[in-house]
Amino acid sequence: MHFLHDTGQDVRGWEKTVFGLQLATAIGLLLILYGIYRTLMHSENPTARMLGNVCGGVFAVLACVLTLFVRPMVLDSDIITSDSMKPTLLVGDRLLADKATYRRSMPKRGDIITFSYPSRTRGLADDILIKRVIGLPGDTVEITNGAVYRNDLPLDEPYISAPVEYNIPALKVSDGSLFVLGDNRNESDDSHVWGLLDRKRVIARATFRFWPLSRMGGIH
Repeated sequence: MHFLHDTGQDVRGWEKTVFGLQLATAIGLLLILYGIYRTLMHSENPTARMLGNVCGGVFAVLACVLTLFVRPMVLDSDIITSDSMKPTLLVGDRLLADKATYRRSMPKRGDIITFSYPSRTRGLADDILIKRVIGLPGDTVEITNGAVYRNDLPLDEPYISAPVEYNIPALKVSDGSLFVLGDNRNESDDSHVWGLLDRKRVIARATFRFWPLSRMGGIH
């Protein structure tokens, strides 16, 4: 996965409140524009569909501008370049990830997170990966007979691409660590390969897919 981010100063006090209102307004306007785009594209009128394409182009440009503006403060933008989270995330998906969430709280089970991980190529910067949180500190995770168990209970996972084809003996998640897996379980470089993830490496929570327009929406 290719992930672009900048380090920026946190926004505090009233400035943070104002920024939040401005961001909410901008997102609201984008959603309205997206609704107009969807309505026009469902029309049988060629002129309406042409206008729909224009609205779609304007939406994409404004979404990119918004991403570039707010990214240093609370958001990152990332582009999916692998199949490790298929079918939840596909190659070419463009996402927004909330950097502020985990400043106040721990990741939750089921969250889709971005994080840094040491590159396997010496001398290169850390890789930025995206996976789903399966186990929190204190949880015991085991993978056997094609299913993932957490604290001895099998997980209901409608989001995975196929049953797991490998086994992992029971592993207790230590303090300050997470157990993460890709939704494309058999094609993902994750905790079943390199073990637990240091909580300090977590960057953001993936929250919203803004491209392609046909798959725009929240990420779960």
